[in-house]
Amino acid sequence: MASEPVWPQRAAGLLSTAVEPKAVKSCQPDSLHLTQPIIPGGQWSTTRVLRNASEFDVVFKRPDGRSRTPAFLILMRKNERQVSRLGMVISKKNVRKAVDRNRIKRQIRSSFRQYISKETGVDVVVLAQKGSSLQQNKVIFETLGLSMKNLVSQISRQGDHQPS
Repeated sequence: MASEPVWPQRAAGLLSTAVEPKAVKSCQPDSLHLTQPIIPGGQWSTTRVLRNASEFDVVFKRPDGRSRTPAFLILMRKNERQVSRLGMVISKKNVRKAVDRNRIKRQIRSSFRQYISKETGVDVVVLAQKGSSLQQNKVIFETLGLSMKNLVSQISRQGDHQPS
């Protein structure tokens, strides 16, 4: 007695292949704890990014404030716009694996959104140093956040002391 293969029964519709959809937890806007609104599609706004070399050079040549952690160098400069912008320099030389580079970029963007107001009007450049890939996500987020927050207050104090 030869047994028939299973696939003809499935093709004939005798076996059910329908899968119950899993329940998806809805994301309510009030449950999010970010200070900035999320852009539809979860994309990072291009108006909040330093794009070309000339924009980076302005921050590199004359930063209003700088902060160094064991894994990062943060440069900040007040801009003429009313929008804060972020630039990241994460070289393959300092962070070998693409997975780690992308993880670090996500943490930098998250920290920037959380700790820097959109209306502050500063340009921030974050440079990753060797060893930054060894840091845990929580440590990266907190150290960058505190450094950015301190730099913003330092820059605002500088602006208060300068004569008009």
